[in-house]
Amino acid sequence: MSRPDIGDFLLHIEVIMTEQGSSDLLLLKSAEAHKVGQRSTGSIDYEVLTDMNRQVVWLRIVGNTSRGYFSSEKIDFEKAVACVKNIQADQPFPSKLLGGAFVGRSANNAGFLVAVLRAEKLLIAATNSIHQHLVAGDWRAWKQEMLALTGIPLAAEVEAKSEAQPPIVENNSVAFPEHKEHTKRQKSGRSNGADRSR
Repeated sequence: MSRPDIGDFLLHIEVIMTEQGSSDLLLLKSAEAHKVGQRSTGSIDYEVLTDMNRQVVWLRIVGNTSRGYFSSEKIDFEKAVACVKNIQADQPFPSKLLGGAFVGRSANNAGFLVAVLRAEKLLIAATNSIHQHLVAGDWRAWKQEMLALTGIPLAAEVEAKSEAQPPIVENNSVAFPEHKEHTKRQKSGRSNGADRSR
């Protein structure tokens, strides 16, 4: 049996997702977060997204000003909430705890998400360990605050193409672990990102 043409496959995905409207997104916020690893440099560009019905909030890492792979998938905010739901306010935890919010397996994912959550004041640095973090802020109130933003529509067909691409992204420089608990290199891929403002 012959393999389907990749162009036909992508067109099929675009048509289905456009008809269903499930890929129509609103860009609520585009911002920058400083990396938090001890030897990390540079920053992370990220987006806050929602659906047209404003029911779901996603976070998406779209850029890295220095070195390190990352997965450009949409991260359901509720998955991040689930990762820390059993963590007490005064209980430090490592970055890797947030790895469960991702489908992709890039070693830097969890640490980069920590940087985003710190930028949004939902995490703070643990007092006794630079490699650990504390839950802070009101996560539910933050979600409602994001959903109240006006947002910019993203085209369904553009989003369909983005989702069809491999999720692992790298910069031109050689990748290396950004956090203490990250040790594994990942394969490269491509990503599409929306226009960002700072």
